[in-house]
Amino acid sequence: MAPWKALLAGLVLWLGSICPADAFSSTAQPHQGNGSTEVEEAHLEPETTAEPEAETTAETDTDVGTANEVYRVGPGDVLDVIVYGEDELTRLVTVQHGGEISFPLIGEVQVGGLTLKEVRQQIRELLARDYLIDPQVTVKVKEFLSQWVTLVGEIARPGKYYITGPKTLLDLLTESGGFTSQASGELVVTRLGGVFDDGSTVRRVWLSRSMGADEQRVILALTLASNDLVTVPAQESIYVTGEVNNPGSFPLKDRLTVLQAVSLAGGLSKFGSKGKVEILRKRRGGEPERIKVDLGDIENGKKPDVPLVPGDMVKVGKRMF
Repeated sequence: MAPWKALLAGLVLWLGSICPADAFSSTAQPHQGNGSTEVEEAHLEPETTAEPEAETTAETDTDVGTANEVYRVGPGDVLDVIVYGEDELTRLVTVQHGGEISFPLIGEVQVGGLTLKEVRQQIRELLARDYLIDPQVTVKVKEFLSQWVTLVGEIARPGKYYITGPKTLLDLLTESGGFTSQASGELVVTRLGGVFDDGSTVRRVWLSRSMGADEQRVILALTLASNDLVTVPAQESIYVTGEVNNPGSFPLKDRLTVLQAVSLAGGLSKFGSKGKVEILRKRRGGEPERIKVDLGDIENGKKPDVPLVPGDMVKVGKRMF
Protein backbone atom coordinates (compact mmCIF):
# COMPACT_ATOMS: atom_id res chain seq x y z
CA MET A 1 0.00 0.00 0.00
CA ALA A 2 1.36 3.39 -0.95
CA PRO A 3 2.48 5.58 1.99
CA TRP A 4 0.00 8.34 1.16
CA LYS A 5 -2.83 5.83 1.27
CA ALA A 6 -1.81 4.61 4.72
CA LEU A 7 -1.62 8.20 5.97
CA LEU A 8 -4.97 9.09 4.45
CA ALA A 9 -6.53 5.97 5.93
CA GLY A 10 -5.37 7.04 9.36
CA LEU A 11 -6.93 10.44 8.91
CA VAL A 12 -10.19 8.90 7.76
CA LEU A 13 -10.35 6.66 10.81
CA TRP A 14 -9.27 9.19 13.40
CA LEU A 15 -11.06 12.25 12.11
CA GLY A 16 -14.17 10.43 10.98
CA SER A 17 -15.24 9.66 14.53
CA ILE A 18 -14.87 13.21 15.82
CA CYS A 19 -15.48 15.51 12.86
CA PRO A 20 -18.68 16.24 10.93
CA ALA A 21 -19.00 14.87 7.44
CA ASP A 22 -18.30 18.19 5.74
CA ALA A 23 -14.85 18.33 7.34
CA PHE A 24 -13.61 15.87 4.74
CA SER A 25 -14.78 17.62 1.62
CA SER A 26 -16.06 20.88 0.28
CA THR A 27 -19.06 19.06 -1.15
CA ALA A 28 -21.48 16.55 0.32
CA GLN A 29 -23.23 15.61 -2.90
CA PRO A 30 -23.58 11.89 -3.69
CA HIS A 31 -21.02 10.63 -6.20
CA GLN A 32 -23.41 9.64 -8.95
CA GLY A 33 -21.92 11.09 -12.08
CA ASN A 34 -21.47 9.51 -15.48
CA GLY A 35 -18.57 7.34 -14.38
CA SER A 36 -15.99 9.23 -16.41
CA THR A 37 -12.34 8.78 -15.54
CA GLU A 38 -11.86 12.50 -14.99
CA VAL A 39 -14.47 12.53 -12.21
CA GLU A 40 -13.04 9.44 -10.52
CA GLU A 41 -9.47 10.75 -10.53
CA ALA A 42 -10.50 14.09 -9.05
CA HIS A 43 -11.96 12.37 -5.98
CA LEU A 44 -8.95 10.12 -5.47
CA GLU A 45 -6.38 12.93 -5.37
CA PRO A 46 -5.58 14.49 -1.97
CA GLU A 47 -6.83 18.07 -1.83
CA THR A 48 -3.42 19.74 -1.91
CA THR A 49 -3.71 21.65 -5.16
CA ALA A 50 -5.73 24.61 -6.29
CA GLU A 51 -5.64 23.70 -9.98
CA PRO A 52 -9.04 23.64 -11.71
CA GLU A 53 -10.66 20.22 -11.95
CA ALA A 54 -11.03 20.65 -15.71
CA GLU A 55 -7.25 20.46 -16.04
CA THR A 56 -7.05 17.04 -14.36
CA THR A 57 -5.80 14.60 -16.96
CA ALA A 58 -7.14 11.06 -17.30
CA GLU A 59 -3.93 9.14 -17.80
CA THR A 60 -5.32 6.10 -15.97
CA ASP A 61 -7.74 5.24 -18.74
CA THR A 62 -5.08 3.97 -21.10
CA ASP A 63 -4.61 0.25 -21.51
CA VAL A 64 -0.85 0.26 -21.00
CA GLY A 65 1.00 0.19 -17.68
CA THR A 66 -1.89 1.13 -15.36
CA ALA A 67 -4.37 -0.53 -13.01
CA ASN A 68 -6.83 -0.58 -15.89
CA GLU A 69 -4.76 -3.31 -17.51
CA VAL A 70 -6.90 -5.71 -15.47
CA TYR A 71 -10.18 -3.81 -15.91
CA ARG A 72 -12.70 -5.98 -17.74
CA VAL A 73 -15.08 -4.27 -20.11
CA GLY A 74 -18.82 -4.67 -19.60
CA PRO A 75 -22.19 -3.45 -20.95
CA GLY A 76 -22.57 0.31 -20.79
CA ASP A 77 -18.86 1.14 -20.95
CA VAL A 78 -17.95 3.68 -23.63
CA LEU A 79 -14.70 2.86 -25.43
CA ASP A 80 -12.52 5.25 -27.39
CA VAL A 81 -11.01 3.21 -30.22
CA ILE A 82 -8.18 4.88 -32.13
CA VAL A 83 -6.77 3.40 -35.35
CA TYR A 84 -3.73 5.49 -36.23
CA GLY A 85 -3.73 6.88 -39.75
CA GLU A 86 -7.36 5.80 -40.28
CA ASP A 87 -9.50 8.72 -39.10
CA GLU A 88 -12.70 7.20 -40.43
CA LEU A 89 -12.22 4.20 -38.12
CA THR A 90 -11.41 6.19 -34.99
CA ARG A 91 -14.57 6.55 -32.92
CA LEU A 92 -16.43 6.09 -29.61
CA VAL A 93 -18.31 2.81 -29.26
CA THR A 94 -20.65 1.64 -26.51
CA VAL A 95 -20.58 -1.92 -25.22
CA GLN A 96 -24.07 -3.32 -25.72
CA HIS A 97 -26.13 -5.44 -23.35
CA GLY A 98 -24.77 -8.66 -24.83
CA GLY A 99 -21.17 -7.49 -24.47
CA GLU A 100 -20.62 -6.65 -28.14
CA ILE A 101 -19.55 -3.50 -29.97
CA SER A 102 -20.22 -2.59 -33.59
CA PHE A 103 -17.14 -1.46 -35.55
CA PRO A 104 -16.64 -0.48 -39.20
CA LEU A 105 -15.39 -3.15 -41.60
CA ILE A 106 -15.38 -5.96 -39.01
CA GLY A 107 -18.98 -5.65 -37.77
CA GLU A 108 -19.91 -6.90 -34.30
CA VAL A 109 -17.05 -7.79 -31.96
CA GLN A 110 -17.58 -9.56 -28.64
CA VAL A 111 -15.62 -7.68 -25.97
CA GLY A 112 -17.60 -8.25 -22.76
CA GLY A 113 -15.34 -9.59 -20.01
CA LEU A 114 -12.12 -8.77 -21.88
CA THR A 115 -9.36 -6.49 -20.63
CA LEU A 116 -8.52 -3.39 -22.64
CA LYS A 117 -5.38 -5.09 -23.92
CA GLU A 118 -7.43 -8.05 -25.13
CA VAL A 119 -9.98 -5.76 -26.81
CA ARG A 120 -7.18 -3.93 -28.60
CA GLN A 121 -5.59 -7.17 -29.78
CA GLN A 122 -8.90 -8.54 -31.02
CA ILE A 123 -9.75 -5.42 -33.06
CA ARG A 124 -6.22 -5.29 -34.44
CA GLU A 125 -6.28 -8.93 -35.53
CA LEU A 126 -9.67 -8.60 -37.23
CA LEU A 127 -8.62 -5.46 -39.11
CA ALA A 128 -5.31 -7.03 -40.17
CA ARG A 129 -7.00 -10.19 -41.42
CA ASP A 130 -8.65 -8.66 -44.50
CA TYR A 131 -8.45 -4.86 -44.46
CA LEU A 132 -5.30 -3.18 -43.12
CA ILE A 133 -1.59 -3.93 -43.02
CA ASP A 134 -0.18 -3.87 -39.48
CA PRO A 135 -2.88 -1.60 -38.00
CA GLN A 136 -1.93 0.32 -34.86
CA VAL A 137 -4.82 0.32 -32.41
CA THR A 138 -5.31 1.96 -29.03
CA VAL A 139 -8.33 1.38 -26.78
CA LYS A 140 -9.29 3.59 -23.86
CA VAL A 141 -12.32 3.68 -21.59
CA LYS A 142 -14.05 7.01 -22.02
CA GLU A 143 -16.81 6.25 -19.49
CA PHE A 144 -16.81 3.50 -16.88
CA LEU A 145 -20.46 2.51 -16.50
CA SER A 146 -20.59 -1.29 -16.28
CA GLN A 147 -19.28 -1.92 -12.76
CA TRP A 148 -19.92 -0.16 -9.48
CA VAL A 149 -20.28 -0.51 -5.73
CA THR A 150 -22.95 1.19 -3.64
CA LEU A 151 -22.13 2.91 -0.35
CA VAL A 152 -24.85 3.75 2.16
CA GLY A 153 -25.13 4.80 5.79
CA GLU A 154 -23.02 7.10 7.95
CA ILE A 155 -20.61 8.27 5.29
CA ALA A 156 -19.83 11.76 4.01
CA ARG A 157 -20.90 11.11 0.40
CA PRO A 158 -23.05 7.97 0.04
CA GLY A 159 -23.97 6.82 -3.44
CA LYS A 160 -22.83 4.79 -6.41
CA TYR A 161 -19.08 4.56 -7.08
CA TYR A 162 -17.92 3.25 -10.42
CA ILE A 163 -15.08 0.76 -10.55
CA THR A 164 -12.28 1.82 -12.87
CA GLY A 165 -9.83 -0.86 -11.75
CA PRO A 166 -9.10 -2.81 -8.57
CA LYS A 167 -10.91 -1.03 -5.71
CA THR A 168 -10.43 -1.66 -1.98
CA LEU A 169 -12.27 -0.46 1.11
CA LEU A 170 -9.53 2.14 1.53
CA ASP A 171 -10.15 3.48 -1.98
CA LEU A 172 -13.88 3.69 -1.32
CA LEU A 173 -13.49 5.46 2.02
CA THR A 174 -11.10 8.04 0.61
CA GLU A 175 -13.34 8.72 -2.39
CA SER A 176 -16.43 9.06 -0.22
CA GLY A 177 -14.90 11.43 2.35
CA GLY A 178 -14.82 9.07 5.32
CA PHE A 179 -17.20 8.43 8.20
CA THR A 180 -19.64 10.90 9.68
CA SER A 181 -19.50 11.65 13.39
CA GLN A 182 -22.34 9.15 13.93
CA ALA A 183 -20.58 6.17 12.34
CA SER A 184 -20.11 3.12 14.52
CA GLY A 185 -16.82 2.01 12.96
CA GLU A 186 -18.45 -1.14 11.55
CA LEU A 187 -18.56 -1.79 7.81
CA VAL A 188 -20.85 -4.45 6.34
CA VAL A 189 -19.95 -5.64 2.83
CA THR A 190 -22.75 -7.56 1.12
CA ARG A 191 -21.66 -9.38 -2.04
CA LEU A 192 -24.76 -9.26 -4.24
CA GLY A 193 -23.02 -10.58 -7.35
CA GLY A 194 -21.23 -13.60 -5.92
CA VAL A 195 -19.54 -14.89 -2.77
CA PHE A 196 -16.37 -14.28 -0.79
CA ASP A 197 -13.54 -16.82 -0.75
CA ASP A 198 -15.08 -18.61 2.23
CA GLY A 199 -18.44 -18.96 0.46
CA SER A 200 -20.22 -16.29 2.51
CA THR A 201 -22.12 -13.35 1.05
CA VAL A 202 -21.70 -10.93 3.97
CA ARG A 203 -18.51 -9.76 5.62
CA ARG A 204 -18.42 -7.49 8.69
CA VAL A 205 -15.32 -5.59 9.73
CA TRP A 206 -14.60 -3.10 12.50
CA LEU A 207 -12.30 -0.10 12.48
CA SER A 208 -11.25 1.79 15.58
CA ARG A 209 -8.59 4.19 16.76
CA SER A 210 -7.29 1.56 19.16
CA MET A 211 -6.16 -0.65 16.28
CA GLY A 212 -2.56 -0.71 15.11
CA ALA A 213 -1.65 0.50 11.63
CA ASP A 214 -0.94 -3.02 10.36
CA GLU A 215 -4.33 -4.30 11.53
CA GLN A 216 -6.06 -1.36 9.87
CA ARG A 217 -4.22 -1.98 6.59
CA VAL A 218 -5.32 -5.63 6.52
CA ILE A 219 -8.98 -4.65 6.94
CA LEU A 220 -8.82 -1.78 4.44
CA ALA A 221 -7.13 -3.97 1.81
CA LEU A 222 -10.36 -5.95 1.26
CA THR A 223 -10.96 -5.89 -2.51
CA LEU A 224 -14.46 -4.97 -3.60
CA ALA A 225 -16.34 -6.51 -6.51
CA SER A 226 -18.97 -5.13 -8.86
CA ASN A 227 -22.45 -4.85 -7.27
CA ASP A 228 -21.07 -4.96 -3.72
CA LEU A 229 -23.18 -3.07 -1.17
CA VAL A 230 -21.13 -1.42 1.60
CA THR A 231 -23.14 -0.28 4.62
CA VAL A 232 -21.78 1.95 7.40
CA PRO A 233 -24.21 1.62 10.35
CA ALA A 234 -24.78 4.41 12.84
CA GLN A 235 -23.34 3.98 16.29
CA GLU A 236 -25.69 2.71 18.97
CA SER A 237 -25.70 3.71 22.62
CA ILE A 238 -25.71 2.21 26.09
CA TYR A 239 -26.45 3.98 29.35
CA VAL A 240 -24.74 4.01 32.73
CA THR A 241 -26.63 5.26 35.77
CA GLY A 242 -26.43 5.14 39.54
CA GLU A 243 -23.30 5.42 41.63
CA VAL A 244 -20.78 6.42 38.99
CA ASN A 245 -18.94 9.72 38.66
CA ASN A 246 -20.22 10.65 35.19
CA PRO A 247 -23.52 8.91 34.39
CA GLY A 248 -24.93 9.23 30.89
CA SER A 249 -25.16 7.62 27.46
CA PHE A 250 -22.11 6.31 25.63
CA PRO A 251 -21.59 5.07 22.06
CA LEU A 252 -21.46 1.30 21.72
CA LYS A 253 -18.13 0.75 19.98
CA ASP A 254 -15.57 -2.00 19.78
CA ARG A 255 -17.71 -4.61 21.53
CA LEU A 256 -17.99 -2.59 24.73
CA THR A 257 -18.23 -4.56 28.00
CA VAL A 258 -19.82 -3.67 31.33
CA LEU A 259 -16.45 -3.05 32.98
CA GLN A 260 -15.41 -0.74 30.16
CA ALA A 261 -18.75 1.09 30.32
CA VAL A 262 -18.33 1.80 34.02
CA SER A 263 -14.84 3.09 33.29
CA LEU A 264 -16.20 5.40 30.57
CA ALA A 265 -18.64 6.74 33.14
CA GLY A 266 -15.75 7.83 35.33
CA GLY A 267 -15.67 4.76 37.56
CA LEU A 268 -17.58 4.12 40.75
CA SER A 269 -18.46 7.04 42.99
CA LYS A 270 -17.36 6.86 46.63
CA PHE A 271 -20.69 5.21 47.40
CA GLY A 272 -20.67 2.76 44.49
CA SER A 273 -20.63 -0.98 45.05
CA LYS A 274 -18.81 -3.40 42.74
CA GLY A 275 -21.14 -6.16 43.81
CA LYS A 276 -24.36 -4.27 43.15
CA VAL A 277 -24.28 -3.83 39.41
CA GLU A 278 -26.97 -5.00 37.03
CA ILE A 279 -27.63 -4.70 33.34
CA LEU A 280 -31.18 -3.90 32.28
CA ARG A 281 -31.62 -5.36 28.79
CA LYS A 282 -34.69 -4.68 26.70
CA ARG A 283 -36.84 -7.62 25.67
CA ARG A 284 -39.48 -7.41 23.00
CA GLY A 285 -42.95 -7.25 24.48
CA GLY A 286 -41.96 -7.76 28.10
CA GLU A 287 -40.13 -6.53 31.15
CA PRO A 288 -36.39 -5.86 30.80
CA GLU A 289 -34.05 -8.75 31.53
CA ARG A 290 -31.96 -8.14 34.65
CA ILE A 291 -28.38 -9.44 34.53
CA LYS A 292 -26.54 -9.34 37.87
CA VAL A 293 -22.84 -8.46 37.63
CA ASP A 294 -20.04 -8.41 40.20
CA LEU A 295 -17.29 -6.11 38.96
CA GLY A 296 -14.92 -7.44 41.63
CA ASP A 297 -15.21 -10.99 40.27
CA ILE A 298 -14.60 -9.72 36.74
CA GLU A 299 -11.52 -7.76 37.80
CA ASN A 300 -10.14 -10.81 39.62
CA GLY A 301 -10.72 -13.07 36.64
CA LYS A 302 -13.29 -15.20 38.43
CA LYS A 303 -16.01 -14.35 35.92
CA PRO A 304 -15.88 -13.14 32.31
CA ASP A 305 -16.66 -9.55 31.46
CA VAL A 306 -20.14 -9.12 29.97
CA PRO A 307 -20.43 -7.63 26.46
CA LEU A 308 -23.17 -5.04 26.06
CA VAL A 309 -25.77 -4.75 23.32
CA PRO A 310 -27.53 -1.63 21.98
CA GLY A 311 -29.89 -0.06 24.50
CA ASP A 312 -28.42 -1.76 27.59
CA MET A 313 -28.61 0.20 30.83
CA VAL A 314 -25.88 -0.45 33.40
CA LYS A 315 -27.11 0.43 36.89
CA VAL A 316 -24.61 0.72 39.74
CA GLY A 317 -26.04 0.41 43.25
CA LYS A 318 -24.94 1.94 46.54
CA ARG A 319 -22.76 -0.02 48.93
CA MET A 320 -23.75 -0.63 52.55
CA PHE A 321 -21.75 0.99 55.31
